[in-house]
Amino acid sequence: FTDYHTEENDPGEINEDFTRHDVILGIEQKLGSRLTLLARGGLVYFDFDKSGREDGRSWNLGLHYEASKSLTLETAYTYDYIPSVSQGLSKNEDWSGFVKYKRRLSADLHVYHTKTTYAEDGIDNRDDYTEDKATGASLRLSYPLSRHLTANLDTDYTYWEFKPENEDVDRYGIGPSIDYTFRKFTVGLSYYYRVNNSDFDENDYRNNIGMLNISWEM
Repeated sequence: FTDYHTEENDPGEINEDFTRHDVILGIEQKLGSRLTLLARGGLVYFDFDKSGREDGRSWNLGLHYEASKSLTLETAYTYDYIPSVSQGLSKNEDWSGFVKYKRRLSADLHVYHTKTTYAEDGIDNRDDYTEDKATGASLRLSYPLSRHLTANLDTDYTYWEFKPENEDVDRYGIGPSIDYTFRKFTVGLSYYYRVNNSDFDENDYRNNIGMLNISWEM
């Protein structure tokens, strides 16, 4: 059960208040010594303060394969509904693939395709809707410099399609980071350079992002 509330002065009342009820069943099944199936799904019920009631469904399917002690392969599909700051309640589909290699030099590769749909007159209205699509990949390389110090390199690329604006965007970036771990504490320092290249010139931009992270493992 989820009870969702927005600011009373929400302009245009895009984010309408609603309650959500989920009835979900999930399983985790070994299909062999190395292959595992994860599946969950069910029904979703929405009660909106002004728009009435709508029904939907939610799915989460995945396969996890341990090819070796060093190599893991995963694939996943998710179909669900997410609240959006600018578009109200949106329907989201996500296809993902993961390759994780853990040795002295570790690599984590994530490829994905997502589609988010928002209909102003209802979550399943196809007559008047906004649709965002993203296809891309991200890669992290990690290498230990010492017992406590690890160097990382992150890079990503995403191709975005926005409708009904018919805007296409290439978004990509790269940046190094370094992590220092002592007992349960980790301190990280990172820099990331990101480019947003749109076919609408006014939406082009560059980011230079520096971050200091401190974490503690319980």
